[in-house]
Amino acid sequence: MTVLLPDDESIRAAVNEVLAREEYARFRFMESDWIDSIARWIGSYLSWTRELSDRSPVLFGLFIAGLVLIALLLFGHVVWSLRVALRGRPSSAEAPSPKPRDFAAEATQLAGRGDTLEACRTLQLACLELLVRSGIVSLARHDGNAALRRRLRDSPLPAALREELIGGIDQLERSWFRDRAPSPDLYTIWRQIHASLREAVA
Repeated sequence: MTVLLPDDESIRAAVNEVLAREEYARFRFMESDWIDSIARWIGSYLSWTRELSDRSPVLFGLFIAGLVLIALLLFGHVVWSLRVALRGRPSSAEAPSPKPRDFAAEATQLAGRGDTLEACRTLQLACLELLVRSGIVSLARHDGNAALRRRLRDSPLPAALREELIGGIDQLERSWFRDRAPSPDLYTIWRQIHASLREAVA
């Protein structure tokens, strides 16, 4: 028994017949290319504008003027929005400068809580602020206590105050890195150093 297979033309005709049925209408959009549809729409729009300019030049002029007006309104809205956004953001000149830290007051609070070691370290920061702000020494962020001692020895501070400050740094360094124990006496020493340095700077 010989089985006759349908040829390609018969298969295509059967598929087209099935897709032409009403229940497959929602799938017919796949047959058209959306890019071609957009191109046809643009072409028809251009043809319409050409025909409009030929049939009614006045209406065509009003149409173009309306498009230009809409473009200008959109451009003005963008410019206005940018100006409002820039005006709402404070400039660096108007921004308030950050309030400087009061290291001495912080040290007093730390000592009141019993953390005298941290209070001594904060008083050292207060002394460093006085030295740098007055131009007696110059320090970078990466400079350690060794660099600070060298610059203190070369500074114009009174000799007794220089030695007192260097000795306080030595004691605080030992307590901070080795003992890690509260030292009320060391806090008293650093309070005296800070008071003497304030008088010398003033």
